[in-house]
Amino acid sequence: MRIYFPMLFFQYHSPYLVIAIVLFDIVDAEFASNHVLSKEWYQRMDKMMDLWWYFWILTYVVVNYPAYSLLFIGLFVYRFIGHILIVIGVKRSVLIYFPNIFEYLFFLLFFSYTFSSLKLLIRDNNFYLSLTIIILFKFSQEYFLHVRKLSIRETILGLKRGWTE
Repeated sequence: MRIYFPMLFFQYHSPYLVIAIVLFDIVDAEFASNHVLSKEWYQRMDKMMDLWWYFWILTYVVVNYPAYSLLFIGLFVYRFIGHILIVIGVKRSVLIYFPNIFEYLFFLLFFSYTFSSLKLLIRDNNFYLSLTIIILFKFSQEYFLHVRKLSIRETILGLKRGWTE
């Protein structure tokens, strides 16, 4: 699903597909950790699927929101550096320096243009306030996920995953 839905989104521009892509990104760890994959293998595959989604986001933004193209290209390259470092074996904690601002900024633009009541989030200086909030949130999230290695399922709920060795 994570392979096909981004392509479908590009064609149909549906907010439901965006929500489905995000949900599949969350749910696939549940499937993979059920004695299907090792955690290391899953994390590498997950990062590749993320890049696939980011490629479609970038393409969508360049085609549909050209005024934001340079910003998105810069953020894509920025996050891509973090992905490359992970692929060559650098610890995941390096992602604190390469937060995924790209995807969340896309969510902001897409949903603001899709639902007119949200357009105020990107109007005038509100865009910069929204971007600042995204940056602060993403740095915090990357810190908890990749530096502190906190997981809602494992750390808070105490439900261990069954990764293979």
